[in-house]
Parts: sequence; structure tokens; C-alpha cells
Amino acid sequence: MAQEESKEALQGMPPMGPPEEMKQCAAMVGTWDAVLKFKMAPTDTNWAESKVVVTMNYAVGGAVMAMTYESSMMGMPFSGAGWEAYDRENKQWQMTWVDNMSARIGLYSGARTKDGSVYSGEDKMMGQTYHSRISVSNATADSFDWKGENSMDGGKTWEVWGTAKYTKRK
Repeated sequence: MAQEESKEALQGMPPMGPPEEMKQCAAMVGTWDAVLKFKMAPTDTNWAESKVVVTMNYAVGGAVMAMTYESSMMGMPFSGAGWEAYDRENKQWQMTWVDNMSARIGLYSGARTKDGSVYSGEDKMMGQTYHSRISVSNATADSFDWKGENSMDGGKTWEVWGTAKYTKRK
């Protein structure tokens, strides 16, 4: 009787386990190397560089792609982490990001295609709120291009603050 009641309670609920869409992330599993070229302010004319190591693995029973990010920024250790998942309810992709500089969790939503993704959200730094966009393009099993952009005018114009070419370790 209790088993029947629990089956009834689950009717209409999403299926247990990862959404089918998470299979689109399979090629991302592994360790990736890159050189990030970045600038800290839109007025900067010089681009700094930092070597990056990113590790990506499925987590939470395959429901999310978990990422750890290790590099240095301005001579100090810089680390971050993120999750990427497909939201069954909203039928869109979501991504989170947190790092040891901002110490806040950012939430971005967007779409994936066969060769990349575009996520956008709202960020905050030094009391200023702005729009952020994170893009992956030219994705293959062995490499992808990454770009970070910010908009201070509500998305009318975008300023590139960082780019990288990621290569998967063999």
C-alpha cells in the first residue's frame, strides 16, 4: 500500500536522473589547458595573460557538469568553480560561477548548440551592477574558444574583457 501511494505521489514529477540534454556535455569531461587573455577595466589597453587549468566532470548523478578553474591573476592564486545544467522546467541551460575574488555566486542562462554556447546574466563588482555574457564557440572534442563580455548599458553594447583557446589534455 505505501509503495502504491509513493508511486501516485510521483506521478507528474520529472523523471529521476539527468535530463537527456546533459549528454551534450559529454565531450567536456576531462582536463583542459588555456591561456586567458584579459583586462580588468574597459579602459585598459594592455591585455594580461594567465595560464589556466580547468577540470570538468559530471556530478550529482550526471545532472550537472561541474567545473574547477585554477590560475593566477596579478601574481596571486585565482580559483573558481561552476556548474552547468539543463533546467527541465524552463527548458534552457543554466550556469553558475563563483571565484575567490568576487566570493559571490553568479547565475547565467542561455542556450547550447552543437559547437558552443552563450550564457548571460547580471553581475556585480565594486557596487556596480552590469550584464555579462559568456560564449563558447568552435567546440570540438579537443578544443574550444571562450569569450567573456560585459555591458554597462543594459546589453546595447558589449566590451570583451577576456578570451581563451582551451585545449583538452590527452
